[in-house]
Amino acid sequence: MAGLVVALLVVLAVVVYYGVRLARASRQAAASADRLREFVRNQEVAAQTGTDRLLGQEPTAVNQPVPLAAQPAASPTSAVAGGEVVVSDARVGLAGVADAPVYMTCDQQGTVQVQLGAKPLTPLSYVLDPRAHHALRVVVGHATARFGQSWSVLAWDDPRGSLTLRRLS
Repeated sequence: MAGLVVALLVVLAVVVYYGVRLARASRQAAASADRLREFVRNQEVAAQTGTDRLLGQEPTAVNQPVPLAAQPAASPTSAVAGGEVVVSDARVGLAGVADAPVYMTCDQQGTVQVQLGAKPLTPLSYVLDPRAHHALRVVVGHATARFGQSWSVLAWDDPRGSLTLRRLS
């Protein structure tokens, strides 16, 4: 009987020991996640402030879109100083994805990266919102069909809701 009590006490001690370790690890993980969020926010603020200074603008709030120059009134296909502008009758719905024009680039290997507003340039596969991901995939299809395998574009919806692409490179 005494051996059974000792065995139960040993099992109880092991369970308590690992329970305490698990609780401590959980608190440390939560604290690390908070520090990481704060670090990323500080980096976004620093990057936005640095960009604003380079552009000679007053610093803006981080999640505000950086205002771009007024977009030209374009014919369905026209060459302008900023690059070729293509207006498509496609209704993509970019206005629901971003307030400002969306910068997108595709390299020779077909890797597409996208920048929405003041957020950093990220691979298209990291865009998790299904509606936004679909709209951006449609833009990729139009840009690839029009400009080939490698391109950089600004994409936005014109006042009629039509997709407008400005090729940058």
